[in-house]
Amino acid sequence: MSINTSGNNNSKIRSRTYVVGQALMSCKCFFERINTRKLMKTLQAEIETQNEMPRTLNCIQLIAIGLGSIIGE
Repeated sequence: MSINTSGNNNSKIRSRTYVVGQALMSCKCFFERINTRKLMKTLQAEIETQNEMPRTLNCIQLIAIGLGSIIGE
């Protein structure tokens, strides 16, 4: 009984090359996103339109946070 392993080897090689190709494309896309820069006008427009979250912690809540950090050590 002879088993044809050439078909199995070809499919393994194809799947490996596919995985390697996908990894390379992901890395390329990642590095392109890192190196992309926005125009200063765009950044300023984003900053002007952002709404800041209101500060709503009162004195008692701040004390509770401080006590929690001391106890948590």
